[in-house]
Parts: sequence; C-alpha cells; structure tokens
Amino acid sequence: MSASEQPHVFFLAHGLYPIKGYPVTGNGVRAWGLIQGLRQRGCRVTYATPADTIRPGWEAYATPGFDVVFFDGASDLNASIDRIKPDVIVGVNWELVDLLSKELEVPLVLDLIAPRLLEMQFQRATHTAIDTEMLHYMQVLGRGSHFLCSTDKQKAFYRSWLMLSGIYGEDDPIDVIPISANPDIPQRTRKITNELTFIYGGVFWPWQRPSSYLNRVLTSLQRHGQGRLLVIGGSYPLAQEDATASAFTDTLVSNPHLMLKPLLPYEEMEQTFLNAHVAVDLLERNPERELSFSYRIIEYLRCGLPVVCNHYLAIASDIESYQAGWVINIEDDPDALEALVNDILTHPDRIAERSANAQRLVRERFNWERTTEPLYQYCAKPTMLQRQPNVLTTILARQQRLEDDLRDQASLHTEQLSQQGNWLDRQETRLVSVGKQLDRIERANQAHQADIRELIQAQQYLDHRVSILANRGIFRWIWRIPERIYRVVLKPLFSGKNAKNIAIITRADIFPVHHGAAVRIVESARSLSRHCDQVLLITNDRTKYFSFIRGEMSEQYYPKFLHVFPLPLNPIIQYILQHRGLPPNECYLFYALYDLNMWARTLFIAYQHRITLYQAEFPAFLRPALIARWFFGGKTSLVEHNVEFSRIDETEGMPSKARQFLQKVEIDLCNRADYVIAVSTVDQEALVAAGVQPEKITLIPHGVDIKRFAGAVPAVSQMSNGSSSRAPVLVYHGPYSYAPNLQAAMALGTVILPALEKRGHHVACLAIGDSPPAHSPHPSLTFVGPVDDIAAHLKRGDIAVVPLTAGGGTRMKVLDYFAARIPVVATRKAVEGLPVEDGKHLVMVDEVEEMVEPIVKLINSPDRRRELTDNAFALVETLDWSVIGTRYMELYDLPWWRGNGTL
Repeated sequence: MSASEQPHVFFLAHGLYPIKGYPVTGNGVRAWGLIQGLRQRGCRVTYATPADTIRPGWEAYATPGFDVVFFDGASDLNASIDRIKPDVIVGVNWELVDLLSKELEVPLVLDLIAPRLLEMQFQRATHTAIDTEMLHYMQVLGRGSHFLCSTDKQKAFYRSWLMLSGIYGEDDPIDVIPISANPDIPQRTRKITNELTFIYGGVFWPWQRPSSYLNRVLTSLQRHGQGRLLVIGGSYPLAQEDATASAFTDTLVSNPHLMLKPLLPYEEMEQTFLNAHVAVDLLERNPERELSFSYRIIEYLRCGLPVVCNHYLAIASDIESYQAGWVINIEDDPDALEALVNDILTHPDRIAERSANAQRLVRERFNWERTTEPLYQYCAKPTMLQRQPNVLTTILARQQRLEDDLRDQASLHTEQLSQQGNWLDRQETRLVSVGKQLDRIERANQAHQADIRELIQAQQYLDHRVSILANRGIFRWIWRIPERIYRVVLKPLFSGKNAKNIAIITRADIFPVHHGAAVRIVESARSLSRHCDQVLLITNDRTKYFSFIRGEMSEQYYPKFLHVFPLPLNPIIQYILQHRGLPPNECYLFYALYDLNMWARTLFIAYQHRITLYQAEFPAFLRPALIARWFFGGKTSLVEHNVEFSRIDETEGMPSKARQFLQKVEIDLCNRADYVIAVSTVDQEALVAAGVQPEKITLIPHGVDIKRFAGAVPAVSQMSNGSSSRAPVLVYHGPYSYAPNLQAAMALGTVILPALEKRGHHVACLAIGDSPPAHSPHPSLTFVGPVDDIAAHLKRGDIAVVPLTAGGGTRMKVLDYFAARIPVVATRKAVEGLPVEDGKHLVMVDEVEEMVEPIVKLINSPDRRRELTDNAFALVETLDWSVIGTRYMELYDLPWWRGNGTL
C-alpha cells in the first residue's frame, strides 16, 4: 500500500450487520460502527461472515467501497483473503481466528469487546472446559498484531493476558474504542404523558440478571397505578433455542404493568425505543458486568432514552456528568430504586431534559466519526507485532528438562533394586495365590448357606400364599374365567355384527367445556350421535371413556387391566418430544404418537363396539385410529383445528428441526387419513401448500348451538336505542391462560377503554373466561371468571370487541357473538378463516388502535347495530351444530346412512 492509497480492511465476524426485518447481534452492531467510521475516512471495507448467517436484504448495503463475502469453512475463507489481499484483518469474533491460515502474513486486529472467559463461568462450563478455553484464548491472542477493547478497565484486564500470550514490550498494542453510534441522531416525537413506558431490552444472557430490579420497578408501577415496563428480548439470534429466555421470563412476577416482546429487527427496536421514555439497565453485580460495555445502553442514549444504570459500570460516570440518566448504588442505598421510580412518575416533565442530554452525550462522546480514529491510524500504517514464546511454552520446556534429569537418576537405581524386587515378587505371588484359594473356599461356603436360607424362605412364602388363596376362594375365581372370556372376547363377535358406531379420539382437557376446541369436539359428538347408534369418545384418560346416544352423554369404564397396561410412559414421551424441540406446554397434544396404552384402549373400543368410522381430533390422535383400522377395518377422518406445526411455531417459536419434525408428522398423517377436515379456507390452503393431497381435504367450518342462544334469558342491556344515559357494555370472552386472549384483554384496558373515555364515552367492559389475571388494567374492565351459561352472559353485552393480534385457535367466539345477536368489532386476525365480510357481518380493522372509531359509531347508531346483527345471525343459522353433523355424515357416506339423517 502506497502512502497515497487508503487501506483495504477485511472484517471477520459471525453474523451480519443490521438488516431490515431481522434482529441483530451486539457484535454485528459493533462491527457496523467500526466499519462506518473507517469508510467515512475513505477506507475500503470487505465484510466476511459464515454462509449460514445469510439473511435476505443484505445486498441492499453493498455499495462502492463496501463488499460482503460469505464463506463456508476455512479453505473458502482463506481463498477469499488471498483473492482480495487486504491490508489489515479485523477479527470481531475471536473464535473465528482459528479458520485463518497459519502462514497468513496480514496484520490481524482482534476486537476484545466482551470478557469471554468470565462469561463462561455462568454457562455451567466444567473446569476442564474453562482450562481448554483459556489455552485456546492465549493461542489466539498470540496471533494478533493489534487489539481493541471498550473501556480502560478492559484494557487493564487484557494487558495481563497479552503478556501471558507472549505479547509485551514498550509499545502499547491496545486501543480503547467504545461501542459507538451513528452521529445522525433520530428525532423524538412522542410527548411525555402520565403513562410512562420504562424499557429493558436485549439478548437474555445467563450472566445478566436483571429480574430482581425489574420486579421492583413493576412493584413500584403497580403501587402508583400508572406506567408500564416493556421487556424486549430472547435467545441469541444465531444460536439454537435454549432455556435461558424462558427461565428469565419465569422469574418476572405476573403484573398488569408488564409487557413482553421478542427480539425485534433493528429498525423496529429503534422505533420502540423512540416511543418509550426511560431505559432500565440494572443488573446484579459480578466480575463480567464490571468489565462489560453494553451496546444497548448506547442505543438507549442515541434514541433519547435516559438510562437508569448501576454505579459500577464504566459508562456510569459519563451518564452522571451529562445528566443523561440516573446512576444508583443499591449497595449503599437499598431503597434508591423505588425512590427514583417514584420521583420519575411524580415529575415526568423532568425526563425531557435528560432525554436531550442522552443524545448530546452520544453526539459528543460515542459517535463513530470520533471514536474510530485510533483504528484508522493503525490501519493506515499497520505493522506485524514481534512476539515472544508464551508463558505456557516456557513452562512446558522447563518441565521437560526437569523430567529428563529425574529420569536419568531413576534409571541408575532401577538396576540395583531389580534383583531384590524379583525375589520379593516371587514370594508375593505365592502368598497371593494362597490367599485367593482361601477366599474362594470362604465365598463358596457363604453362597451355599445363603442358597439354603433362600430356599427355606421361598418354601415358607409359597405355603403361606397357597393357604391365603385357598381361603379367599381361588376356586370361585377359576370358575368365573369362562364368563369373563365370553363377555370380553366372544360376546362382541355376535352382538356387534350390525353396529352403527363412530369413535372420536382426542385430548383429555375437554371437560369442563370452556375453550373452543372442547366445544367443537363435544358438540360434534352430540350431533353425530343423532345419526348413528352411539358415538364413543376416547381421550388420554386411562380409566373411562364417554358414550353419546341421541345427544346424551354418559361415562363408561375400561377393564381394570387397561388402567395399568402398558405402564404410564408420559414422562418418557414428554422427554422425547422436548428433546426434539417441542415447547413443553404443547407436548401433550402429541403423546398419542407413542402412547401404547391409548393404542390398546382404541383397539378395545373398536373390537367391543364394531366401529365404522374413527374421527381423530388433532393430528397425533390419528395414529391409534390407523392402528384400529388396520386390525378391524373402517374409515378414518382427521379434523384439523389448526395447522398445528404452523400455529405452535407462530405462538411459541421452535427450532427449525422441531418445526420440520412436526410438519412431517402432520402432513404424513393427513395423507394417510381417508378424510381431512379443515375449519377454514386459510387452513385448507396452508395444508395443500405443505403437501397434503387436495382431494382429501374438505372444508367444514365451526358451528354454534343456535337453540342454546335462542333460549338464553339475557340480563337487561346497559344501552337502549339512544334514550338512556346508562353506560354501554362491551364484552369479550376466552380462557386467559392462552397468551393471545390475555393480551387482547390487556389491550381493552390499556388502549381501547382510555381512548373511549377521551372521546367522552364511559363504558363498562366484561371479560368472561377462566384463569383471569389478578388485577384489571382499567377500573371499567371487569373479569367475570368462568361461567356455565355463556349465552346468557354474552347477551348482557351491547358490542363485542375482539382485539386479537396473535395466535391461532378456533375463532368460535365470533360465532357466539353472532348467535347472541351482538354487533362485533374485530381485528382481521380475530376473524381469520371465517366466511365473513367487512361491513356486512361485522366491522374489521387492522390495528387495535383503529377499533375506537367503529365502537363510537356503533354506540351512536342503533340502526347500524341492528343491520350488522341481522346479517350475522343469518350467516350463523347455516352453521348450527345439527347442520354441521349432517355435513360430516354426507362426507363420510357410511353404508348404513342414506343422507336423510336416519340410520
């Protein structure tokens, strides 16, 4: 490189820089800041990352002077370096240095941004693993020619490691370059209100323990009855899913002021920070934290978020001197956090000044135009560092010399002792032989005596048991054997010849009937039982099954041997499924894949009742149905309440291997069934796209019990046709143990009801369903709890509001509102897959905030409410469960059913 040329710098990192639509790692942000600082000084930059980290959209950042290289292994990487011929290599992830050729003659800059060896102490690493990593670390450091870190504390820490690695001398090879931000500071537009948003975000690492502080913030917010804490985070984006994220969220107390979000793409994270008011970065003190420098603190400050941080952080003095946040010392003042939160909530107007100070601090101290100058100076005149043998090599050489000396001295004495040793060995061998013979004789004698005692005890026990069996009537038990053989084996052969029976196989949590899937299963059984002799409902329950005859349900019990045979394997099945990557709370839906007892119980029912059709509710329950079909014949049907692999991945998140496993199982089972029932066109199209044969799929939507709603006696409505001043009643229902339902209820209390009040409408809101939260987010929102007569309670409402933004599910709540003749305002997600039209059957919106205007219009327009309810009721009349049952039977076309609803 000539004096007039600008250097060409090759960055080696694991993971891309910030890409629109994807979360970014801290190392990605660090590398991007260094790159931008060098590019503004005229440097040419090539960015290299492993091929498995490619994300769509990376090419938008490839511009003249900035190239991106993806490599697959060491040979691919070194070939790229040979072709590009950079002046300097900057390793942002030191673990990748092993891929570089040992003959490489390009100066290497190592960015030691995080104290990796200290982090390992919190990852359950063994002493051996840590020792190995230390040796590896020293070898990598020994290859560096220049080094970067973030703070002076880190520099002191790394200087000792460099000396151990053979790097020492009068020249200082370490530059302190803090994590830096874009000098183009974004403008904040959100005004300070009484509803303050505190925020904590980032990857959940085991050495970062913020839970105790965050719980104290939540307690303070709940005590004041205002504000919220938004926690954004998850596992490392480029790693396999682990339990760290779920373990962290489990430590947060349940609180209506808490909101959780997964890791966000960089641009969404920035917008979220701009809409918040105060950042919280408080973590339990440990050696790793004292040396760390968090990139998220810089992002907070850049977005104008004053930061609450610990006093021991390196950046704490800057935050304190600039008044860019608040520095607290919990060790000296245990109540400092609660006092600070109280002061912030009491004086929210003071936040604006500290917000401006936060952005000023970044602009003056932490922007990449200023901080990257030392790196540029080195890249402009790079030099190869002269290394000495590291301390480990020196110690091993000295140890080898000592061992050689001792070995020579020992050999002199070996010959002298050899003859004496040989004689002693012969004597010892004789003594050992005699001792072994004595031991064998003693053991044989003891074993013979033990055998005699065992035989005596066995004879006594046998005599005792024979006596007991005789006294209790062993002959009577033998006498009943023919009767039992006839009842279990022979009688079904003759009595079930012309049976017209259907079996439904499903999960056990359908009683009480409080969720949509349970309603569909039970009502389908009732409806089908009116077209056959009986419907047998088989669940995971080992003791009993259910019989539906003409719509009436009764319990029946299995023989006792089926209660225990085979032994319960659910814990083992749970382990297998979790090992495959399934979320723990979803595994129960797939027990039937491996549950031998359920297979045996299904075969028992099939034999006893001569089943003609097996209807599986949820994919895994088709496996016992297929086994029974193989033995006894009949048809099989699979009812897909959702596209399960897609729903679980969307609501829970899964590793790719788990999604692939579930998708393969579900699609294979669908293709083996005689019929596949989809509940919506959306699910039907998704199943076909995933590989299910289109001709197998039939759309049969969810139903509703019209008679139940017609016969319900409603409470008096709170809103007349406009003449009354009483408050209107909004209504929503669902189980709140399901996260999307709870989020919808929280949106009612935190978004919709406050917005209606600002418009001058004071309404009451009923949230019906089990597992309600301990506290309501709004005085007008009442959690009623589970009810037996849902129809009567729904008819208390004047408008149904369904602010669902996530999840799958059966969407049956909307059909219930139609049957109850309640006008509905819903998000598009809430009616996904239902055959409804916006403006005709209900009012649909895209976002929760957009629901307020339609609600106000419906409150003020009785005629519009009546028009919507009439159209919706006309639609739902075609979905009565009796109609749904007939559609099932028309599809199955069983030989004893002739399409007229009779046998």
